[in-house]
Amino acid sequence: MDQGTLGCVDDQDLGAWVTFSYGKFSQQYKWRQPYVGVELSDIIPAGYTTPTGQARTVQEGAKETYYLNSIHTRSHTALFLKSPRRDGRGSYGNNPSNLGIDESTPSSSLRLDEVIVLSNQDLASIQTATGFGVNASNNANTNDNSLGGMDTYAAVLDQFDVAANSATRQMLNQKALKRVVFNYSYRLCPGTPNSFASATAPPTLGTSYDATGRLGKLTLESIATYGANNVKLIPDFRFDYGFNPAYDPAKVDAFGMYSSTGQLRPAADFATASQDGAAWSLNKITNPLGAITTIAYERDQYASVSEFYNGSYSMVDQGQFTSQMTSNGCLWEITRLI
Repeated sequence: MDQGTLGCVDDQDLGAWVTFSYGKFSQQYKWRQPYVGVELSDIIPAGYTTPTGQARTVQEGAKETYYLNSIHTRSHTALFLKSPRRDGRGSYGNNPSNLGIDESTPSSSLRLDEVIVLSNQDLASIQTATGFGVNASNNANTNDNSLGGMDTYAAVLDQFDVAANSATRQMLNQKALKRVVFNYSYRLCPGTPNSFASATAPPTLGTSYDATGRLGKLTLESIATYGANNVKLIPDFRFDYGFNPAYDPAKVDAFGMYSSTGQLRPAADFATASQDGAAWSLNKITNPLGAITTIAYERDQYASVSEFYNGSYSMVDQGQFTSQMTSNGCLWEITRLI
């Protein structure tokens, strides 16, 4: 029942309630598919002539991005501290822009570093004592210099808000009922095109893939859990990963999975697919008691893959081609205009 400010959830309201607080980080995060270069509108099997006038396509757009800052109940609050990711950068370098935005530097994405659960009473005391909160001490004025695009820390809860006052971290560690800390690296899939160290001085983005200056994908290595007074409650959860090849846009199979041989069109037997498809996947979890969960993967099996025909192509008059393929014992014939 609404007993306080009408239309707003607050401490005077009766009954149970939960509020979620969000903040805008990016004004114009540009997405692009593919991130580098173009993609073909059709695929012609190896050994056959690519038809003239084949279309190349690119999809792109710009969006605002918002992130969760806190979850608040009558008695407790969970805080979500974030920092910029080195991967997941927006597209950039296309000036003048087709979208009417400044594309000289990329926008970034944020990663979740820490979840802190406090009683509302303790949170209020920390805020009073240190000024802790979103954009504490107006720190975005200084720290936004490390961001590209039109990103800003002004409305998101981030690690700079904790660092704005030296006493804030000490009090959070002391008062928190529980803290969950996520530890990351960027070791998986080295050479990822949208992964690099600086958003203000990004590597050159050409019309074709270049691994120079590229890092890997955000990789969760472990999760640590702490209680009040910064006491570690249990050993960490740890995560391990399997096959970790470098990024290569040419090494893909017809299923869209990684293939070390780069066979975009696999052999006639579509039911057989390389185990390379499990690249970069989680394969072991070690829990706080030392128990290990191992994860194995198997490939899906198909008689055929859409757009990739298990048969022969022949060019015919007036820009048409036909194809025959056998699927589950049935003969199909496809005629397409090109």
